[in-house]
Amino acid sequence: MNSGELELYFKSDKSTWFTIDENGNKRWDNDKVEEFWQRIREHKSSDKNLYFTEFVFPEFEHEARLNNGAFHYGNFWSGKKSFNTYVSFSKAKFLGKANFHNVEFSEDVFFGDAEFYEEARFEKSIFLNSLSFGDSVFHKQVKFNLAQFHKQTLFGNCDFLSKTFFIKANFKSSVTFVDTKFIAFVDFVQSTFSGDVFFYRTLFSHLSNFSMVKFDRETTFREVEFRSKVFLSKVIFNSDTLFSDIKINKDSTLVIRECILNNNVVFRRCNMKNFVFHLSDISNTSFLSCNWNVDVRITLKDEEYLLNKEIFEFPSQERFKALENTYRLLKRNFDSNKNWELSGYAYVSEMEMRKKRLLVEKKYYQWFVYCFYDFFGGYTQDFKRPIVSLIGLIGLFSVVYYFIDYNVLKAIQRGIKGALPYIYIDTENPFTGYWLIARNIEFLLGGIFLTFFILALRKRFKQ
Repeated sequence: MNSGELELYFKSDKSTWFTIDENGNKRWDNDKVEEFWQRIREHKSSDKNLYFTEFVFPEFEHEARLNNGAFHYGNFWSGKKSFNTYVSFSKAKFLGKANFHNVEFSEDVFFGDAEFYEEARFEKSIFLNSLSFGDSVFHKQVKFNLAQFHKQTLFGNCDFLSKTFFIKANFKSSVTFVDTKFIAFVDFVQSTFSGDVFFYRTLFSHLSNFSMVKFDRETTFREVEFRSKVFLSKVIFNSDTLFSDIKINKDSTLVIRECILNNNVVFRRCNMKNFVFHLSDISNTSFLSCNWNVDVRITLKDEEYLLNKEIFEFPSQERFKALENTYRLLKRNFDSNKNWELSGYAYVSEMEMRKKRLLVEKKYYQWFVYCFYDFFGGYTQDFKRPIVSLIGLIGLFSVVYYFIDYNVLKAIQRGIKGALPYIYIDTENPFTGYWLIARNIEFLLGGIFLTFFILALRKRFKQ
């Protein structure tokens, strides 16, 4: 074949080279596959720059150990599995399993608009220069486990339609995932990002795992959409990190667990209703223009997450203790930023978790004290509740005092005098005998309710 005929051969349709068995697997014509790769090694592997633009590849040959103990790698390689020159797979189609496992790419690599129809393997591959998978489509499982990316890496506008693995991958320079779609499970566990990381308009449709990932440089998650659960467990953020305009479906959860989120971590314009911060330090985290799930208090997704017995088996009191600590850290965060209103809501949530924990621990006396603090004082965050409590107290004891002399006006005066002793009335010695007991009870409760009111009013003016 001349060069023109070879190009046509390499780019020709190869859908007739295989059949589909009863399990849906492709059965390739081994003779045609062997001939194809033999021609690749003869006519392309010695080129100064390797261009496989619009090539249609069958499945890769299987590696085999020869009688002398050496490996026959086949495919592109007669010897060592490496590309020592620039290589382009622009608009290439890989109809069978693509095996780039343990390959070293010495120069720039370009997979723009490539399409992988079967499993693609890049485990332990080393990319010493820039790499681009822009606009590529992966129909089946793809693995980058233990791969090394030494220079700029681009996954812009890629579609990962099946499971994707970046386990223990090492990104030594910048990497971008712009308009990238992960339709199935994606796993970045224990990966290291030593350069800038940029997720922009990235879609995660299925479970995503970023556990034990290390981000050493500037990291950005902007306008990222999560449609399923996301786990960021024991993640290390060593530099500026921004979560901006994050979109999380109402049935999804972003779990940030056992992380230290210092002031270099910023959440901007995020809806925090579906965030979980279990065992994470958020006391110094920056929350800018974020929306919180606020009614009479802040309610974090942590409560639904932690109280799910299918997820956590440890005792209920430990769960409430963890929730109590999370709300305490959140309150401390709002205090340091002088956001007194949200600080108050977080404080109410902290008290609610403590009250529930005390009930589970069967510490009924302390539980009753917190119930009293909540019902009559609103945890000193609601100035209206102690006033209503005080008015109710006066009304109740006014009814009791009516039976002293059956005088409605004097009964009301006694009710006010008992709760507010510095108020003057026109009756001398209004309480005698056993009525002093009732008066003292009212005086004690009235003083407590008045204290609740003053503290709540002080906090409201502070806010």
